[in-house]
Amino acid sequence: MHINVTEMAARFVQQHDEARGSTPAWAQALNVVGEAGEMAEAYRRATGHARRSSTMDEVADEMADVVIATYVFAQRVGVDLDETIAAKYEKIMSRGFDHRSV
Repeated sequence: MHINVTEMAARFVQQHDEARGSTPAWAQALNVVGEAGEMAEAYRRATGHARRSSTMDEVADEMADVVIATYVFAQRVGVDLDETIAAKYEKIMSRGFDHRSV
């Protein structure tokens, strides 16, 4: 199943703003950071580096939250994230692939 995350984020922003008002861009940026922290913590638990355990399914859910929050942030600040990712990918690949490429 293919999902257009840009369109999904635009719908989310529109529905959220209609229901609750606009979220400031800085708050959405902090949300991205929070989701990334939750993803890292879930991975730590899933790999046995925490008292509580987790699964890779939970890690995947947190990864999705990071991507969604990032796309919503991009909508808030007017960034075409798909275009930006494509340009960044080309830049990385033009340097040749090694462990320091990303």
